[in-house]
This record gives sequence, C-alpha cells and structure tokens, in this order.
Amino acid sequence: MTYKPHILVVDDSETNRDLLSRILGNYRVSTVASVQGARTQLALDPPDVMLLDVMLPDVDGLTFLSELR
Repeated sequence: MTYKPHILVVDDSETNRDLLSRILGNYRVSTVASVQGARTQLALDPPDVMLLDVMLPDVDGLTFLSELR
C-alpha cells in the first residue's frame, strides 16, 4: 500500500473546500469549516500539511497558527 500525505484544509467557504479537495485529489484530504473543527481533526488524525484560511468565523487563522506553535 502506498502512503498518501494527509492534507487538512481549513476554510469556511464550502466552494473553496470542494475546489481544493478536487485539486489535491492525489492526496488524502480532510476538510473543515472552522478552527474548532480543525482542533478536533488534529486530535483525531493529524495531517502532514494544513492549508489554513486567515479569515475564519470563530478564530482568525493567524491566531490559531500561533496557538499551534
């Protein structure tokens, strides 16, 4: 079995999430619409890479990024 890197897309726009999922079809992609969803996903199945929107409804992406560091 071939390993596929896991990419987490965090974006409140469903259109953007769907588009990125299709573009990144050769990878294992998870999508969430909020920072809270990202926290849950990180705990359950940590990604290799995260694409993080800056303007999110619950917490802005830069604040979340500094939280992760």
